[in-house]
Amino acid sequence: MKILIAYDGGEPARRAPDTGARLAKALDATIDVVSVGPVTTGRLAEAPWDDRSVHAAQLREADAMLREQGIEPTLLE
Repeated sequence: MKILIAYDGGEPARRAPDTGARLAKALDATIDVVSVGPVTTGRLAEAPWDDRSVHAAQLREADAMLREQGIEPTLLE
């Protein structure tokens, strides 16, 4: 069984790793964490919420939260 967590760093998302870890342990499941980053073409300026480094930091944050609970997630960007 797999659990997918969409993580954006917001308050509701911050509860997801804890809930996911409890479910993964109870169901012997793995966890994938996804953060959708921008894909830009041409010379258009990126919006602040589409900053690739922000999405990478969010994935690292979710990764750390899960590893503290003994879960080794797969990170997807």
